[in-house]
Amino acid sequence: MPRPYAPAPISPPPVAEPFPIGDREKVDLARVLGLEGLPPDLCDVISHAIGGYRATEAGSRDTTVANVLAALGELSKSGRAYDKAVRRLAMTVAALTI
Repeated sequence: MPRPYAPAPISPPPVAEPFPIGDREKVDLARVLGLEGLPPDLCDVISHAIGGYRATEAGSRDTTVANVLAALGELSKSGRAYDKAVRRLAMTVAALTI
């Protein structure tokens, strides 16, 4: 029998775009970090970290402290429940964060 209502849509995970860091910001970052200049690879790492944070700062409706604790609690079980919990925690789209 078909459902009387459609399932909730699954939105795609947010895409992390590198945060643009200008020359002035590079000077400020180098000063704060105690460096003479900001190496390009360090600038890229900071840019991607900020971009990743901004993509996920709003969080997910499903990611709550209670849901994370419940998922971690499933790891103490055995059999299929344990296998299901491991698969859930291993999913990158689950976005479970502690």
